[in-house]
Amino acid sequence: MNHSTDVAAFQLELPNENIVMIKGLHGLRLSPDASLLYFVSTYDGSISYIRAMDTRTHAIVHSYSPKVGGEQLASLTPDGSRAYVHSRYSQHIWQINTQTHKLSQGADLGGSTPFMEGSSNGRTLYACGTLEPHSVKGFLKAIDASTQTVTKTLVIEPWPYELAANPKQPRLYLANVGDAQANADPTAIDVIDTDSWRLVARISIPGLAYSMALSPDGAHLYVADITSSQILLIDTTTHKVIKASSSEKSPRHVSVSADGKQIFVVSYTSGRIWVLDAGSLEAVRFIDTGKTDLREVLATAANGMYVLYQE
Repeated sequence: MNHSTDVAAFQLELPNENIVMIKGLHGLRLSPDASLLYFVSTYDGSISYIRAMDTRTHAIVHSYSPKVGGEQLASLTPDGSRAYVHSRYSQHIWQINTQTHKLSQGADLGGSTPFMEGSSNGRTLYACGTLEPHSVKGFLKAIDASTQTVTKTLVIEPWPYELAANPKQPRLYLANVGDAQANADPTAIDVIDTDSWRLVARISIPGLAYSMALSPDGAHLYVADITSSQILLIDTTTHKVIKASSSEKSPRHVSVSADGKQIFVVSYTSGRIWVLDAGSLEAVRFIDTGKTDLREVLATAANGMYVLYQE
């Protein structure tokens, strides 16, 4: 069963704005030809489904799920032929063949994997999580996407919460959540060189990097710091925070426009999309969506936006 009737999409009627609002949870990804939009939604609050939506008709054309609970969409390959799914309730990666629509079990990571990201060339998947329940140590693993084998493992202390892959440099960025047992405040983003597989920098931040996004050229990292309610701009060469801007309370997701000139932010506490200049972090405009629980925003090359919301 598709369970596609729980998904609602509509065009937001605003002057000079091309915004599609979609009921869903997370994982916005566009196919390379922009004909399909992938995202995750739930039917009954437990099992989640990876949806493929036709971007012209806004109809759900395919739904996939390993049905383990907490399903998340990590990435698409550059040609759009594969999608990778993970879950905090499963130790496996799941592969979706988007041409045959076959779902198959992939690598066994030996533990639950709340966070996963693919490299820009689609050859490697990076996964992180905790080593065991209540542990103050975490892991980072590199997985060969084609063979679904773990090729590298690194112990991370304290454990990582979120990660982002640089599209132009051999760098990973891991949000550090601090010592959970000591109830310490989260303080840093770890920078991992994916060639040497070593920590090369630790970037101090005020709170928790709940969402991170890189500029198209890989020169800048944007961070939605949920606990300090700030948007941070980080130089990926110097590993320094070069600008910080106060945001609406509890920003939950940040994304960058295709041309790298603007960033888009949504928060837990507002139904507005906050549009900032990518260089100055100054507000360009606010867009009121009429919804109260915005989850993610994705800007398109055609100057449009897709926004996930829950009611």
